[in-house]
Amino acid sequence: MAEPRLPVGDTRVGGFGGVDGLVRWLVEERIDLLIDATPPFAAAISTAAAWAACRSPPSGVITVDNMNAALTWLAPQQAGQAGGKGR
Repeated sequence: MAEPRLPVGDTRVGGFGGVDGLVRWLVEERIDLLIDATPPFAAAISTAAAWAACRSPPSGVITVDNMNAALTWLAPQQAGQAGGKGR
């Protein structure tokens, strides 16, 4: 798969050091929505993300199949927010 397009704003890709690390990052960065675009073969990561969201401030978790699906979901929310933080 080619490099996916990333949404406007800040995007975090990569490991967090488990559920506790993800919770810490969500709190420190004041993330209000977690979008899980984890591939199906990494179900443990999606489970960890759901647990982390329950233990931290995000107002919701959106699960999508891939980054392109995330972009499709985000498009209406980003309308008129060019250059925003995307958080």
